[in-house]
Amino acid sequence: MPVVTGDVELDVVATRRLSPSLVRVELRGAVPSAGVPDEACVLQFPDADGEPTAERGRWYTVRRIDGAGLTVDIVLHPGGVGGEWAAVARVGDRLRRTHGNSWFRRPEGAAWQVLAGDVTALPAIGRIVEESAGLRTIVHVEVPDPADAQELPGAEVVWHHTPGLARASRLGEIVAGIALPEGSGYVYVAGEASATRSVRTHLRARGLPRGSYGVVGYWRAEIEKWNARLEASGVDTAAIYERALAAGRDEEEVRALYEAGLAAAGL
Repeated sequence: MPVVTGDVELDVVATRRLSPSLVRVELRGAVPSAGVPDEACVLQFPDADGEPTAERGRWYTVRRIDGAGLTVDIVLHPGGVGGEWAAVARVGDRLRRTHGNSWFRRPEGAAWQVLAGDVTALPAIGRIVEESAGLRTIVHVEVPDPADAQELPGAEVVWHHTPGLARASRLGEIVAGIALPEGSGYVYVAGEASATRSVRTHLRARGLPRGSYGVVGYWRAEIEKWNARLEASGVDTAAIYERALAAGRDEEEVRALYEAGLAAAGL
């Protein structure tokens, strides 16, 4: 899918606490849609002066979108730019959307899909479920609070409670325990980066055919410590990615090679 670019000013028209971990924010502005169920975009949050800035830009999955604007569900957590903003967001606040992308690549003819992720992937999972009527859909979601569970009509849903999710995810263990249906299907997993690295290794070991799964790291636990290790290592992550891009035969293989390069560097 091509990256959707173009800056759009967005006004907050409504906010609502969905659950202990999630706030829903409705934004108005003429945002171009990628037309895919997991589309994400960079939202720039306001600084102390109320102006959205590039330094405060973060990726968020679009829960809903139409010609008038979009809706995002933001996870509340200390230290997170978006989460701390969402906890006190008010109608009339202004954000800026800069560009978007997507990673969901379900092949034509898939007889089923398995969607797995932590609470940060719940907006994408919810939209994929809504836009997959008639397709057998199995969902596993890891949440820090049981009250974060949502209705996902039409899907076979299992909720996994991990109180310390902000520090360590069990997504690798969860995916390893999922029995896949017979026939051709698609597995899509999104969540904490270390956990998704484990998931990718597991799915590759299962021998799933190319194009039948996608794994995306949305965030990284204890990012400050990871950044400190990265700085101390002197590793050029851009160079690792360029090598992966040159050697990978598809998007998933590029991500796998990139993660393997990070692991080899101790990251």
